Amino acid sequence: MGNAYASRNDDANNIADGNIINAADFDGEFDAIVNAFATNGHTHSGAAGEGGPIQKLGPSQEVEVDSGAIFPASDGVTDLGKTTKEWKDLYIDGVINTDNMSADAATITGNASVGGTFNVGGATTLTGAASLSNTLAVSAASAFKGAVSVESTLAVTGDTDVSNLSASGTLDVAGSATFSNNVTVNANLAVGDIVASAIQTGAASTFSAKTTFTTDATVGGTFAVGGTTNLATANITGTVNVTGDTTLDNVSANGTLDVSGNGSVGGTFNVEGDLKNNAGNLTVAPTSYILEVKGGGSTEGQIQLNCAVNSHGQKITAADHSLAATNTLTLPGGSTIGNSDATLVSDTGTQTLTNKTLTSPAINGATIDSAVSVSSAGTLNAGTNADIQGTLDVGSNASVGGTFTITGSVSAASTLNVGGNFSGKGTFNVAGSATLSGNVTMGDATADITIVNSQVEFKNNLRERTSISTTSATGTINFDILSHNVELRTNDAAANFELNFRGNSGTTFASTVAVGQTTSFAFESSMGSTAYYLTAIKIDGATASPVHWQGGTTAPSEGNADGIDSYLINITRGADGGSGTAQYTCLASQTQYGKVTY
Repeated sequence: MGNAYASRNDDANNIADGNIINAADFDGEFDAIVNAFATNGHTHSGAAGEGGPIQKLGPSQEVEVDSGAIFPASDGVTDLGKTTKEWKDLYIDGVINTDNMSADAATITGNASVGGTFNVGGATTLTGAASLSNTLAVSAASAFKGAVSVESTLAVTGDTDVSNLSASGTLDVAGSATFSNNVTVNANLAVGDIVASAIQTGAASTFSAKTTFTTDATVGGTFAVGGTTNLATANITGTVNVTGDTTLDNVSANGTLDVSGNGSVGGTFNVEGDLKNNAGNLTVAPTSYILEVKGGGSTEGQIQLNCAVNSHGQKITAADHSLAATNTLTLPGGSTIGNSDATLVSDTGTQTLTNKTLTSPAINGATIDSAVSVSSAGTLNAGTNADIQGTLDVGSNASVGGTFTITGSVSAASTLNVGGNFSGKGTFNVAGSATLSGNVTMGDATADITIVNSQVEFKNNLRERTSISTTSATGTINFDILSHNVELRTNDAAANFELNFRGNSGTTFASTVAVGQTTSFAFESSMGSTAYYLTAIKIDGATASPVHWQGGTTAPSEGNADGIDSYLINITRGADGGSGTAQYTCLASQTQYGKVTY
């Protein structure tokens, strides 16, 4: 009904079943309809209120329209225009398909294709190129002012005078042909008969395409070839200058072979003398990606890199034949050494290695001036002596067959074995077992610790690791033996307490103390007016039994008020007797000391 009638005029909805309809209701509705058509009409756009698109026109609906075309209802029945009622101009941006065409005059600015007979009653003028895909029969004289292209056979039985002739197919001349000017052949030139047995040219000759001579050809001047030249056999007594690509099956040159451009040798290239490249790069790209330098007689294959003045050089030489070894030398890269540049060193003389990671190295006698680090999975093996002027950090085992001298710290994640004497001045930390067969000196000339023939001598005071805490003793107290041997609680105890001995939160006591080993601990706690005391000793969470208290007495039942109670506990691990459970013997004592104010 049009956009002006988009909503109902009956706002009160009187025009409905069961309601009273007044005349004014209908008057308002009809007035709205009239106004809608009077202002906007009916567009048939397919939008709401506008009606659907019109697809058929005419008295008999002979014109139809769809989304892509305007067409008649019946094929070949309805005309477009009349002889007395003609359309003016027709604009078509596409192909015109018609069974027959009649035009008073026709101008075609683009391509025209005629599938049937093309009859022209008057003169025909072709100002551009003409292409014929079949036979052209001309019964009278013909004049072609433009180019003529013949893709098939051009047969001429009489004389032919051609100023410029271009033929993409075969040009067959039954009679004589006279060329008063240059002749250019872009494809093969086949000549049935040649007057002379040889072709001789006294001036320069240019062959732009493939040319075959079945007999001798003598060139008195310059012989220039623009394309590829294939020579089955070439004998050259003078200089050969090649500026482009040249492919030669067999070449014999008694003089100089001078190639200023590229050269390609399809077979073996044998050079009896020196092969020299005076300018540019010498690039060798074998299909196997291997450049092989062979040896001969008693000399191994070698590559020599000379200095700038060629007075001396450095050689890369293959291993001796007697070794029967085939080795691979891989040049280092940035991903393996930590930077983008690398320097290679030889196996003789004094060398400096920087930022190198040694995995499972075998060192037969070494003096190292700085720190040594072996990867987490690596093992350090020194067959004889080892002298390290820095810190030693080994991720796995360390083994030294002779004397081991180190000025820094020693850290081994596993086992340390020293067959001779050991001397160190820094921290000594071995996670696993340490076997020192000779004398051991820790420190300087007045060493803190000296081990000689299994005897340990402390030249300075003995210091034990101590944990000092302000937390009041109460409940279960975890005593971590891997961190300390003595623990002091400076605030007064808050309740009775028990001690649980362990390695640490993640390590058991049993994994740190072996069978036949004894370790000692001290626990010291301040006491207030209430005398609290130690009620139980545990190892790895299990109550130790038996516990032997000093004097043969039973465990204490009280502490000492207003003082410091010190508990000394010795723990010896015995054999489990096949039970699978560790067996311990505990010796304990309680001692009271005077009150100390912290």
